[in-house]
This record gives sequence, C-alpha cells and structure tokens, in this order.
Amino acid sequence: RQAPFTVRLRAQRRAFKLTFASSGRGRIYFGHHHLYPALTELCGVKLPDPRHGRSLVPLLRQPGAKAQRGVVTFFDPGNYSLRTERWRYIRYKDGSEELYDLHADPNEWVNLTRSKEHGADRDQLSEMLNRRLVELRK
Repeated sequence: RQAPFTVRLRAQRRAFKLTFASSGRGRIYFGHHHLYPALTELCGVKLPDPRHGRSLVPLLRQPGAKAQRGVVTFFDPGNYSLRTERWRYIRYKDGSEELYDLHADPNEWVNLTRSKEHGADRDQLSEMLNRRLVELRK
C-alpha cells in the first residue's frame, strides 16, 4: 500500500511527497524511523539520540539527489528485506533468498535469485544488507 507523507519547507515554498518503503512508488524510500531526525532538524532541535535514524532533510533540499542507502525492514526473527530504488532483496532465517527487479516487475512475481544474469546484483545487495545490519546493531 502507498503511504504518502508530505513535507513543506517554507524557505523553498515547495512540497515534497515522500513515500514509505513498503509502497514501491515514490521519490524517496525511507523507514518511519527517519521521520523523527528530519522533523527535529527542520524544527532546529538537537536530536537527543543519533540512533533514531538519519535525517531526510538533505534529500528534501536536493530533490534530484538519490539516496545511496537502501531501507532495511525486519519481519519475524532473522528475516530481513532490503529495498532500494530498483531492487527488493529478501533473506530468510533459513538462508533462502528472494530478489526482485522492481522496475521490470513491480508486483514482485518473478524471483531472480537463481538468475545467472542477476547474480552480481544479488551478491551486491546481500553485502549491502550485511553492512546495514552491522550499522543498525551499533
């Protein structure tokens, strides 16, 4: 489902439509934990605990910029999903994986995990997920 969230910055007189990671559509994909740092920065309040996520403000101020990080979601112990602008990579507790090219397959019907053509993409996303999990555990 699409979960739109609009932020209006007065100085720029522009509205930015953001979309939560689960929607599969939108300009910026982010987890809800990134809202608090963005709102505190926009209000000029110092973030008391930097572990609450990263501010979305740099992406709001540069609408054409792309986020370099994927969004990690957790479901049930040991199951993880990484969502980037193009890909969704899922790793289950039992070691099985799923990989979807969201540009070609927005409904996630064709699992590309075993595709030789996308083996490098799968490996890159797996490593990105590993790095993000280390960051999140700090």
